[in-house]
Amino acid sequence: MWAFGDALSHATEDYYQFCHAGQLDLDPLSTRKARWIDALIANLETLLAKGRPFVICQEMEAVFGSTLGYARETHLRTALDRLHEAGRTLSDAKGPLKNKLVRPA
Repeated sequence: MWAFGDALSHATEDYYQFCHAGQLDLDPLSTRKARWIDALIANLETLLAKGRPFVICQEMEAVFGSTLGYARETHLRTALDRLHEAGRTLSDAKGPLKNKLVRPA
């Protein structure tokens, strides 16, 4: 599921760029990325609110939610970094994330 989501994210972005080549982009990539990261943060906070640790790849649907196929590890890394910096999780975004154990603060 992890590899499929990553591949789909890359393919979706290539498809989006192809479809909008030479057109005014009313939804720039930076805006889409910001929305994905915000959604990932909300999803992670929901999981963290349960008060128990979880492994990212075992909670793919809950972690990625509506961003599955759009967001990928780089966006998840940003979301996890922000939560760690805010003191919401003891887990940082260093290293591979697929099997990362995310612990509530």
